[in-house]
Amino acid sequence: MGLTRVRVVSLWTLACSSSSRGLSNITQAKKARRNLLADLEAKRAVPSSKRTVSNLADQWLKTRLGRVRDRTYETDERYVALVKRHFGGGRVQDVNPRDIECFLTALRNGKVGRSERPLAERTVGNALKTLHAVLNMPYWTAAWPSTRATACSPT
Repeated sequence: MGLTRVRVVSLWTLACSSSSRGLSNITQAKKARRNLLADLEAKRAVPSSKRTVSNLADQWLKTRLGRVRDRTYETDERYVALVKRHFGGGRVQDVNPRDIECFLTALRNGKVGRSERPLAERTVGNALKTLHAVLNMPYWTAAWPSTRATACSPT
């Protein structure tokens, strides 16, 4: 069994580092410490976020507009609708492998689509690819420039 090192964050440390964390008083520092301890307890690697799967799916769909053909965009809209119908307003951070398995099972049993019929395995696979792209979006949007013009601009 391995030991885990945990750095104890004092209220004074949180209050003094207000420039980096946006804390201005001891009350905010107490709240920040509670949130940090809750994140450690939940084994989160990053601070909690209110970003929802539905909002992220909409943002991902906007990135596709103008980059793909109209027919592809319509197909993406259908898959995003399936993702949004299942995950709804759930937080992105709370999605775990079990939730994804439940999503696939629901697609295969017809509990997500409007027709309430089981979906074809190809459709299930494409919906999973869409969910994967949506959940990967926060990482690649931070890493890549928003347009090619900014990536190729002279220094």
